Amino acid sequence: MAYDIPSPKDLPEPGYYYHFKHDPAGPLNNYAYYIYGVSHHTEDDCRTEDAFMQVYRPLYEEAYAYRNGGLFDLRPLHMFFEPAELNGKRCRGSRKSLTQR
Repeated sequence: MAYDIPSPKDLPEPGYYYHFKHDPAGPLNNYAYYIYGVSHHTEDDCRTEDAFMQVYRPLYEEAYAYRNGGLFDLRPLHMFFEPAELNGKRCRGSRKSLTQR
């Protein structure tokens, strides 16, 4: 039951982050996000792996949430920490803070 599972131990700090697709030569806000925190699914029929969701807002114009009134995006928390692949190279997820640019 997703409602009763323990809280994750590794939670990202709220703040500004770049996605691994960020191009340092591009505009400051390309693939930039503000991470608000983690939400918890309240329904019993939720898959356990989707019980905790990353809550964030994209800060670049191409993003759906940005173009549609400043909505929030949600992503399963486990996906935030999983390695990803870009151009055949494995990358860590959205972990780089804007202050580390």
